[in-house]
Amino acid sequence: MDESYRVKTAPAYQVKTPTDDGIVEQIVSVYGNVDSYGERILLGFFDDSIAAHNQEDFVIAGLYSHDRLKPIASTKQIMSLPPYDSSLPNKIKDKGGLYIKGEYNLDTQIGAETFSNIKKKILNQYSVGITVKEDRRDASDVIDLIRGKLWEWSAVLWGANDLTTTLGVKQAYTAEKLVDMARVAGISPKQFEKWLEGYVDMKLKEGRKLSSATVSELRSNSQDIRGAAQGMIATADNIDALIESAAPSSDKALMLMAQAKHIYATANI
Repeated sequence: MDESYRVKTAPAYQVKTPTDDGIVEQIVSVYGNVDSYGERILLGFFDDSIAAHNQEDFVIAGLYSHDRLKPIASTKQIMSLPPYDSSLPNKIKDKGGLYIKGEYNLDTQIGAETFSNIKKKILNQYSVGITVKEDRRDASDVIDLIRGKLWEWSAVLWGANDLTTTLGVKQAYTAEKLVDMARVAGISPKQFEKWLEGYVDMKLKEGRKLSSATVSELRSNSQDIRGAAQGMIATADNIDALIESAAPSSDKALMLMAQAKHIYATANI
């Protein structure tokens, strides 16, 4: 059983149009739909988390792009909607999903901007951060996620489950989505490397390889990172040249600069 933290994304299904007070009603995870990881979340998966949140034993917050240092919304209401519940959009009526009524913190810039992007349908999917406590693999090699823990939910650009939406949405980080997110959301190369390491490790443990299309995308992204690094090196060289052209040349100044350079070098700055 792999209980590592993972994310699952899907298109947004809004239950109601977001109001100006920062309230968004959404489906953040759809049940019974196979995502790009070859996994499907089953009805009942979130029951323990819903109970813990409702009993105030654990607070489930909305985050900015899964950044635990950037909470942007509170969870006012959370419940699991079974198939054919009257609140479900027609597209997922036969599946059910996790309903969340969230309130974005409009007193913060990031909260207000995210809420505005949702209203204008710039952000059109949601993603959940989960750990899995119980799963099983069926005869068609699909992994059913039976029981787990919900840590947070986030509004995102792309998702792994193509049925999520804003009532509400669900996310998994596929390699292709990571490439796009790195380019559009400004994810650092180190973060990209860490997430990709987890993705590749999961594939290998399942006895699977990356697709040729994914490898091509990743190689392209690697070249982008390499090109950006080379550009930064060239810029740093130009900055050094400009500094040198205006640097003092007295013996005392040269000695002080040499001492400072030594201190920075030994401190790994």
